[in-house]
Amino acid sequence: SGAPSRNVLVRNNVVLDPITAGFAVGAYASRLAGAASSAFVGNTVVSTRAPGIAPFYVQYNVTDVVVANNIFVSAGGQPVVYGDTVAVDVAFRHNLYHAPGGAHWEWDETVFTSLAAWAADRGDTGSVAADPRFVAVPANLRLRGTSPAIDAGDPSPCDTSCLGTADASGGPRV
Repeated sequence: SGAPSRNVLVRNNVVLDPITAGFAVGAYASRLAGAASSAFVGNTVVSTRAPGIAPFYVQYNVTDVVVANNIFVSAGGQPVVYGDTVAVDVAFRHNLYHAPGGAHWEWDETVFTSLAAWAADRGDTGSVAADPRFVAVPANLRLRGTSPAIDAGDPSPCDTSCLGTADASGGPRV
């Protein structure tokens, strides 16, 4: 019941070792209103220990949500993205996913063990599954110059108000 949260922008955050999920969007129960017309852009979530749900958790009743230009790193055994069964209309684009031994995604009780399978099912475009090459986890989460995340973001993941002009270090956002 109630109205969904709308026009929420989650941008340029760094989350290290979340207890459950780095970010969760939507309602905790299917009977409740969820989230709509929102964006998660330019965030980094690193989980170096289990347990936990996932760096990004999509719950119930989610519509028109953009998840772009993020880095999601999960501990061994955790999915990089977990989605409940009634979440719809979530656009994943230009994210970097990583987990020791290989990233996996869980959505609607289906486990995807490759980015190609995940992308084919969820329409994820421009994303990569690779080591982000941080300077030193967990002490320094800046990217090394050889990181596949550098200059790999979507320059227009949503309207210009969601992107911003600077990255977390104050440099130009690409």
